[in-house]
Amino acid sequence: MKSIILSLLLISVVACASDTTANDLTSNMQEVKEEGEVEAKTEQMYSVRFISLWNRNDHISTPGNAHFSPIVAAIHNNAYSLFPKGEFASPGFKSVAEFGQTRTINSELSTAINNGAVGSSLNTENQFIIRDNQIEQTFLVTATKEHGLLSFISMIAPSPDWVVGVSNLELYNSQGFISEDIEMDLHAYHAGTQEGDVGGNFNLGRQATVPVQPISKLSGNGLDAAFARVIISPVN
Repeated sequence: MKSIILSLLLISVVACASDTTANDLTSNMQEVKEEGEVEAKTEQMYSVRFISLWNRNDHISTPGNAHFSPIVAAIHNNAYSLFPKGEFASPGFKSVAEFGQTRTINSELSTAINNGAVGSSLNTENQFIIRDNQIEQTFLVTATKEHGLLSFISMIAPSPDWVVGVSNLELYNSQGFISEDIEMDLHAYHAGTQEGDVGGNFNLGRQATVPVQPISKLSGNGLDAAFARVIISPVN
């Protein structure tokens, strides 16, 4: 009889130990799953704060109609470049740089989206820094593992063919999504399509550049100082 009771007690203890081990294993698996969910994050939203630095002291003049044209932004991969510094402007880039018009570049973006090179794109509104005293604007973008680069351009308007922007900025890399704020000063670039690259020449182009030149950074009196600043922050 004692032998039977001891056997039952032993079975009970083993059963309890098994339950405890199973519970611990389930708990550990849940922790691993939760950690895996964090590692498997596939997208991250960012706010993009665009701040005008355009002023009379640094840039010779600020005409009454001084503004930045609608920002054209794209989240893309290495197969696409919205702002190809050192290369020739696409028809869409040229249209933005010379007139602030977005229809052609939006068509180019639609094609790139269909081809899988661009994940998403957007346009903002004009930013009139004198007339409306609109010094800054903010928009949102969402980077993904497949499309982890941010680019955008905006015309310095009026001007011959000048823009500011960001080119192929990594928001996702081998370490994951960028988790720190990024702050950059944005200098003037010209599309290489219109003459008149002189500081203070805030007029639309009147003479085409022949031959067309690559997109490049402007320099000289009234052109060396940054025209804008951008602050890109992850949104939790």
